[in-house]
Amino acid sequence: MVKKGTKLREWQDRNIGLVQECSKCKRVTRVTVDHIIPFCILNRLDDGAEISVNDVENFELLCVPCNSMKSGNIDITNPKTARLLVKYMQPYL
Repeated sequence: MVKKGTKLREWQDRNIGLVQECSKCKRVTRVTVDHIIPFCILNRLDDGAEISVNDVENFELLCVPCNSMKSGNIDITNPKTARLLVKYMQPYL
């Protein structure tokens, strides 16, 4: 369960289960909130837990099948992926 008061929780409360367009396959169906840069990768960074729950730039709406296929992987076909990786890695470069 995601803590109350986080941006991720707000997104979940607003969007989970609603019928909207999936960001990946473009089908109009029930959606879930996905991390573009996966939670498991962000948590390896010093401030990754805070990024995981509060950076709305890293959230997108995916249908359950697309979210399940992506799992903890990085989707290099997503145009937001490279920009977010640079943003998160900048302090370490």
